[in-house]
Amino acid sequence: MACLPAHLMDSPPRGAPRDGLDDEQSSPSFASPESSNPSNAMSSCNPLKRPTPDGEQYADFVGRKRHLKAMDFQDLKEFSRLSGQQQSISIYALLLKSNETVNSITPMEAVHHISAALEGRIERAAFLVLADPATPVYVQKGVPVGRVTDYLEKHGLTPEIKNDNSKFPLYKKRSGLRLTHYRNVTKELIGESRGTARDPGEAVPPGDATRKDAVDVLNLTQQILHLGLKAAPDLKLSLPLVARVAWLRWAYQARVATKGEAAPGYWEFVDAQLAEIRTLKKGDIEAMSRTFGRFLNDDFALYGSAFVEDLSTVAPTTLDDDE
Repeated sequence: MACLPAHLMDSPPRGAPRDGLDDEQSSPSFASPESSNPSNAMSSCNPLKRPTPDGEQYADFVGRKRHLKAMDFQDLKEFSRLSGQQQSISIYALLLKSNETVNSITPMEAVHHISAALEGRIERAAFLVLADPATPVYVQKGVPVGRVTDYLEKHGLTPEIKNDNSKFPLYKKRSGLRLTHYRNVTKELIGESRGTARDPGEAVPPGDATRKDAVDVLNLTQQILHLGLKAAPDLKLSLPLVARVAWLRWAYQARVATKGEAAPGYWEFVDAQLAEIRTLKKGDIEAMSRTFGRFLNDDFALYGSAFVEDLSTVAPTTLDDDE
C-alpha cells in the first residue's frame, strides 16, 4: 500500500464539514513543519531504506575492507559481540600486555667503532707483517692476526676492549681483512712481474733475462713498498727485503708449475716452505737470510739484473721493534 503525505492522511473528503465547521472555517493546525513537509513524510515510511547493520555485520564489513587475516577476522567478529563494558576491559587488557612487551625489550647496545688512530695502527701493522723479511708465517694458525693485535695493545688498545667479547673480535676481523688485502695485491704484483716465457727455440740476447717483459726484483720490491706508502712511509729498501721478495717470486713460479697459472694456495705453500727452511736452519735468522739471498742470482737470470750493492744489509723496520 502506498504511503500518503502526512497532510492528506486522516483528512475528510473535500467539501465535507469538519467537526461542524463549514468549508470556510478551519481549526488551528497543530502539525509540525516537518510533518507538513511532503519529502520528510515520504522518507519516514520509505520501504527501500536499509536498516542500520548490527556490530557483527559491521565487523564483517571492516574485516573484509582491511583484508584481515582469517584469525584476526574471527577475533574482530567475536569482539563485536561483546558488550560495551566487556570491550573496554578487553582493550585495557591489551594495552597492559603491550606495555609489558615493550618493557621486556632489551635496548640494542651502541655499535662499537674502531677509532681513527687504531685504524691507522691496524693498517701499519698489517703491512709490516707483509714487508718484514723475517716474517715466519703469512697465513697459518692465525699468527699474523695475533701479531697485529699484540701490536695494537702496545699502541692504544685498552685491556677493557681486549677483554670485551663484543668489541675485540671487531679488531681481529679488521686486522684479518687488511692482511688479506695486502697479501692479495702482493701476489698479483708478483704474478704480473714475471713477464712471459720466450718462444721455443728463441735465443736469449746477451745480458737479457730469460723471460720477456719481466720486472726486475728491485723494481718489484719498490712496487710492494708503494702499497704501504700511507701506512708505513718510513719503510725503506734493504737487501734482506729484496732477497725475501726474490724468494717469494720463486715460490710463486714453483706453485704455478704444479697448480697452474693462478697459483692457488700460494700463501699456504709459502708458509710450508718457510717451515722447512726454519727446520733446516734450526731457526737461525741469519742462516735463513743467507738462504734467501742465494735466490737473488737465480732471480736476476730469470727476470733481469738489478743493482743492489748499495742497499742496506740491515732489515727495515719490523713489527716487533716499531714504535
